[in-house]
Amino acid sequence: GKPDTEPSVPQTRKTQITNALVSPFASDDLRVRLTGLFSPSEKESSIAALLHVDARDLTFSDGPDGSKTAEGDIVAVTFDGDGEQVDTLARSWKVTVPKDSYEKLMTAGLVYTAIVPIKKPGGYQLRAVFRDSSSQKLGSAMQFIEVPDLNKKRLTLSGIVMGATLPKPGEGESSVPLDRTQIEGTPAVRIFRSGAVISYAYKVLNAKLDIDKKPQLESQLRLFRDGKLVYTSRGANVISAPAEKGKELVVTGQLRLKEISPGDYTLQIIVEDSLRNDKYKIATQAMDFQVRS
Repeated sequence: GKPDTEPSVPQTRKTQITNALVSPFASDDLRVRLTGLFSPSEKESSIAALLHVDARDLTFSDGPDGSKTAEGDIVAVTFDGDGEQVDTLARSWKVTVPKDSYEKLMTAGLVYTAIVPIKKPGGYQLRAVFRDSSSQKLGSAMQFIEVPDLNKKRLTLSGIVMGATLPKPGEGESSVPLDRTQIEGTPAVRIFRSGAVISYAYKVLNAKLDIDKKPQLESQLRLFRDGKLVYTSRGANVISAPAEKGKELVVTGQLRLKEISPGDYTLQIIVEDSLRNDKYKIATQAMDFQVRS
């Protein structure tokens, strides 16, 4: 071992990022949240990596006009089931905030979206590192994502995008700070309050079409809290305009968080294609979120 008095060799920018990517532990000098959304495509599928950073952890420099500036690096990497590195996306970032918008950024945080291409189906581990150049602080996060084989023409769902709208006057919790509800109820954070209305959206690929070029899909929602089923919706027909064969369908919906206990939840969406007679007529997708009182 090294004696405590021995000075450590300063790490380079590349070494800092590499160590954070391969470490089994998350770096938390910068508080980050990672949301990976699988986006299917017949040409080239991808994962949209939404990285939310607490702006209070960043180091800003002052501009002559009162603006604030911070900059650094972001690296997103996918690893396959064998732990081999597959794709890497590296970007530099810089944000300049006017003086009158600085406090809002401190509350809302910063969201960076990186599109990571996926060449082959399979299970992937998505890792992302966010680095502040001024302080050399890092934050890292990871998520497991399953990418289906679209060439097999199975019914497929994309990742679920979730957001929240504010309760109307007289509905929900009156003590909810409205501005914070708007900030937290975003696809990159997904922390909702009791009484909020969740809006969700996802894509359906490889749905069969009838003679009128319309799909015959039925969807169902399930809510799990700490792994236990707490709510199941009735099956509902998915309303869609006529579509072309092979084209993706965008489905939207809403769910009110009424009389729901605080905790960690998972929203599962199940879609069944009644025009298919094979064993791939059902597809599922899920997304986690949190409810606070």
